[in-house]
Amino acid sequence: MALTIGTSAAIRSASRAPHVDAKGRTFCYLLTDDLWIIGGPINNGGIALQWVVEELIKDAPLSNENATEAALSLAERVPAGSNGLLFLPFLTGERAPLWNPEATASYIGLTRTHTREDMIRAALEGVTFNIYSVLLALQELIGVPNAIYASGGFSRSETWKQMAADIFDQPLHFSPSYESSAFGAVILSMYTLGDIEQLSHFKNRKTREETVVPDATTATTYRDYSSLYLELIRSLSPHYERLYRLQQAATASR
Repeated sequence: MALTIGTSAAIRSASRAPHVDAKGRTFCYLLTDDLWIIGGPINNGGIALQWVVEELIKDAPLSNENATEAALSLAERVPAGSNGLLFLPFLTGERAPLWNPEATASYIGLTRTHTREDMIRAALEGVTFNIYSVLLALQELIGVPNAIYASGGFSRSETWKQMAADIFDQPLHFSPSYESSAFGAVILSMYTLGDIEQLSHFKNRKTREETVVPDATTATTYRDYSSLYLELIRSLSPHYERLYRLQQAATASR
């Protein structure tokens, strides 16, 4: 499978046969005459990190890049699970697995003891829990992946890479370039133009890659948190429409 976390995020796999989710959590589309793509996208990837940087680091006299690094550094100080704080990252509605444009974000478990650092790490964990929930849906359709290859802006953060490996509880493989999607677009273009005969043309090319292995203890901790995360998004889903109407009314009255 391929995992990408940039501004948004997605996880998907190629298949010789279509696999349609009866629960409607994932997509399935034809890529070539004999190859299907099964997966799911989420709206809220790095945009959640951008939001916490803008709102929680905004008073610091830092450039955007340095502020992002500062936020990631603060998150690194916090243990897995953010001291019992969960973040549902639906800042811009959500696609998979909810497919609900009215879904909204929330912190759950917030107490006076929680800090800015906890809130930043919880945001990163929330994004990762959500894309993990899409992986679970895919596994119901096509089984556990033999390997997951990851890319996107999140791969520039050692903290976030390790967090993802721990939440997924399996090794993640990273190429030297975090913009692997661009290389994939080139391959598709070459195939479409007839410059290569198969999409697997570059499969055996030698590349250096980094493998991030999950920490067994942290993965166990995250298993409980991810289970609770799934229960929370299911239980809150019926209330998003009503909350959306209240927000719209508040906006109209300004």
